Amino acid sequence: ALRNLRDKCEEYQHKLNPNYLQHLVNHLMGTFFKHYRLYQFVLCEDRVIDQTVYDLVVQIPHEAPSLKDGVSAELWKYQKQITELSEAEDQLRAGMVAFRETMQLKSEQELEKFYEDLKFQDKEVIERANLEKIIKAAHEIQMSVASELLQKEIETAFQILDLKIQKTTISLPATKSLQSPVTKETKTGRKGKKK
Repeated sequence: ALRNLRDKCEEYQHKLNPNYLQHLVNHLMGTFFKHYRLYQFVLCEDRVIDQTVYDLVVQIPHEAPSLKDGVSAELWKYQKQITELSEAEDQLRAGMVAFRETMQLKSEQELEKFYEDLKFQDKEVIERANLEKIIKAAHEIQMSVASELLQKEIETAFQILDLKIQKTTISLPATKSLQSPVTKETKTGRKGKKK
């Protein structure tokens, strides 16, 4: 490469200004030939590619809602409180439905266990006193479950009523008008001169 440069410099020595030729040689020596071995390594050597790939998740922000749909902070707090109270009421109702189902299952299981413990023969005649005891015991099982269910129903009803009262007692914030206040126009009159 240096030999080729020298040959070209000798060839163009008479055609170029010696200053330009000197600057050209200095430039090539200071850039290309200074890093010649690096270029040779990069362009001619086989290299092992060591590549690492990272998957980056970029979350795009949600589109901002229109400003015309915006509400004041007080109204937003009011709506949030009403929503929270409604959700709490729905949770109480759902909890009561689940409790009813649980109590129904408990009642069925207790009665089934009670009837299994009796162990009557198919043809055995039950005396009236024993029959009354059996009916009374079955009635007590059902009444204890019904009592527990009724107590829970009353507690839940009072809690729901309390939430409804809270909903009605929350005051709706006053809406602010965006229009400028109306100004009263005053009439100015002229007093005429009397002649």
